Amino acid sequence: MTAATLFLDILLWAWVYRYVGAIQSLEASLYFSGITFTTVGYGDITLAKCWQLLSVGEAVNGVLMAGWSAAQLIFLVQRMMIMDVNQIEVGNQIEQEQKTTADAGEWLSPAPQSGRCRTNAPPAA
Repeated sequence: MTAATLFLDILLWAWVYRYVGAIQSLEASLYFSGITFTTVGYGDITLAKCWQLLSVGEAVNGVLMAGWSAAQLIFLVQRMMIMDVNQIEVGNQIEQEQKTTADAGEWLSPAPQSGRCRTNAPPAA
């Protein structure tokens, strides 16, 4: 999703360059937008003096979007790690409850067939 958002942003900037007449062809506007957005800036296509500040705005937008994308990626990885830890903790709790229930079940089970009851009291003499 993040890559699609970045590509959409590049397309939007390319449309702006075409719409205002700064770059005439679609191919050139997409190329210039991609190069400027990623702050590579080869310089083989340049804008007229009156539109140069627009490319600076796109470069700043590209830097900010790169930071935003990295923050989203870190957030998603962190959430996945938290979910994994929570699943492990829940699994451990279930195992502990099952063990506790099994241990309690031994003391609450019916008397053995031999007629002797399970108690902590010593056997009668």
